[in-house]
Amino acid sequence: MKKLRTVMDFCIRHQKILGYSTVSLLTAASEYIFSSVVFKCPCNSWNTLYGCAFLIAPAFVLFVLGYMLNTRVWLLVTGRRSSKNQCSYDSCGYFCNVLWSVTASALVAPFTWIAVALLSASFYVCAASRSSFIRKLVCRDIKDYCNASLEKIPCDEELSMKIGEFHSLEAQSQMVGWLLIASIMTVALITTCLSYYSSPVGYFQMKFWKIYLKNEREVFEIKAKDHAAKLAERNVHFFFEPADPTPFCTPSNEDWQKISFPYGFNTEEQHYSMIHKYVNTNRGKTSSGTDQIHNVLAFVDEAHGISSDMDGFQTILKFFINRRTAIGYSFMALLTLGSERVFSLVAFRCPCSNENFRYGLVFLFSPAFVLLVIGYFLNSKTWKLFTGCWVNPRKIFPKGNICHFFYIFGQITLNALVAPVMWLSVALLNGTFYECAMSGLRNPAYLDAICRNKSVKCFEELHKVACGKSTMPFSESEELKLTLQAQSQILGWCVIVTMALLSLLTTCCASCQSKVSHLQLMFWKVYAEKEKEQLEQTFQLYATKLSERNLKCFFENKKPEVIPLPAFQAWEDASQLYSFSSSQQHYSTIHRLVEEGQKEINEERETTLDFVDRREIP
Repeated sequence: MKKLRTVMDFCIRHQKILGYSTVSLLTAASEYIFSSVVFKCPCNSWNTLYGCAFLIAPAFVLFVLGYMLNTRVWLLVTGRRSSKNQCSYDSCGYFCNVLWSVTASALVAPFTWIAVALLSASFYVCAASRSSFIRKLVCRDIKDYCNASLEKIPCDEELSMKIGEFHSLEAQSQMVGWLLIASIMTVALITTCLSYYSSPVGYFQMKFWKIYLKNEREVFEIKAKDHAAKLAERNVHFFFEPADPTPFCTPSNEDWQKISFPYGFNTEEQHYSMIHKYVNTNRGKTSSGTDQIHNVLAFVDEAHGISSDMDGFQTILKFFINRRTAIGYSFMALLTLGSERVFSLVAFRCPCSNENFRYGLVFLFSPAFVLLVIGYFLNSKTWKLFTGCWVNPRKIFPKGNICHFFYIFGQITLNALVAPVMWLSVALLNGTFYECAMSGLRNPAYLDAICRNKSVKCFEELHKVACGKSTMPFSESEELKLTLQAQSQILGWCVIVTMALLSLLTTCCASCQSKVSHLQLMFWKVYAEKEKEQLEQTFQLYATKLSERNLKCFFENKKPEVIPLPAFQAWEDASQLYSFSSSQQHYSTIHRLVEEGQKEINEERETTLDFVDRREIP
């Protein structure tokens, strides 16, 4: 056990380096899979665009994911537009300083992808083989056949070896890859040394600081879960047994805002976290001096998002719980990928006739539409919005506000679009459906573009290319097939990059407009889970009591004892969609009912609180 503990301690001390190493290994494995399975250079005028798409698009997607998974981004962005969130060091310079640190961390995976891709050389060779600059460099000494055949290098090993005797594109790619790796390591070493050089604290104090943050995080999680559980239990209890609720002390919105600012070091006051500062400065009212950002102290903010507990299965369980949304989407992506492969291998049979276009589009878009409908079905918010709206239209149009319905329905649609977009992305990267569809398109302009410099048979037999039944020369038929697949995969990467960028922008905008802080959102999600658990237990308890009483009275002919249950109107009010009110601090619709009864409240839109209504009670 001592050896195991030693390994665990090592992982704790070097968890950041190990994390980056894991990200790098996963990125390298992903690149290998893409280059081996998905990547097929068309060996024509599409080479540069196709190669650059595979080299740059995945790197950009990884860059966006790096931002979305970084806790400091949401500490910095959440509630930034709210005037209450402004503090003494909330300036443009401060924002840029933190953003620079976050960007540096987010660049690890993209640079790893580009470096590994350059070392494997497939993407670079494809992209460079059509570049006019590379053509002048490579074909300088062998112009007679090089200019005409350079773009065929990725598909012709003999030609590649022949031209490679003078200039090797693979060698160029690998040299650029090693130069990139050496440059990144040098910059990383220099910036890390400079950040430690400018550290305002000593080595041993920093070690103590990290231990303190680990303990504070553990205690915070325990206290938050306990506090949320007690509040949820109290709200559910008074919902089923109406009475004046007992007062419950909980931090205010303003208190949550004060401990959710990114950490800034103050030379006049020694605080190890924002909670420490809040406690020592009379609830954040008596702070003096100016806070400064030091990149070497970034671990203070990162402690809000990364648990340092490395105790075996508990750590793994915590990781999966904290990342369940991302893991859920990843699992959905794997299922979509598997389903697409099964469809393309088992069910899909391109007719290679005039029906190609319709047939391919049906397989491309029909499953996406089905997944969209399933997304609507599986979203509990859909049924909260529509249940009983025929009897009471004000549920979807409160106070005649038509925009309310479309706003909520838009949120539901965005969640339901995840699976369809994944299907389209995977199907386009595979290329089978698009290849069949576009080979049957009879648009004259498209045929002129795709069949340029090809034989006349291309115009007549393009629809047979997908099945290999064309009478065109094999090289010409194969080139057309690769061109159609290249178009499909480029379009697929465009969809993925666009959706990744839109996801980042919409999430950042929603967080920026939020009226609650990042840490309060974390507590709110814990409360929502605890309230769901309490509702499940209470539903089971009261349903059992009621059914036992009714059956006992039926068989034994006794008078029923009184069992308090919510009135019909109370059920209706509790089933409404949650609406945020900045004047009142309520964590759910049931919480509001317990505190205020059936009063009217001023409704406000709060996109970041979408999770409140996405709880399903079996």
